[in-house]
Amino acid sequence: MSTDRLFVHYLSIGGSCDHLEIDAWLHDVATLPTFEQQRLAHALWEIVEF
Repeated sequence: MSTDRLFVHYLSIGGSCDHLEIDAWLHDVATLPTFEQQRLAHALWEIVEF
């Protein structure tokens, strides 16, 4: 799965971070607020489940 697909789905469910913030977090260079991490995890779960 591409990070682009995850990012687009994350935005579609109300995510508010930009692509660079998500990419930096995925590479352990930056932090995200807990609720955005949870939203990102939920987006991933939806992609994998459905």
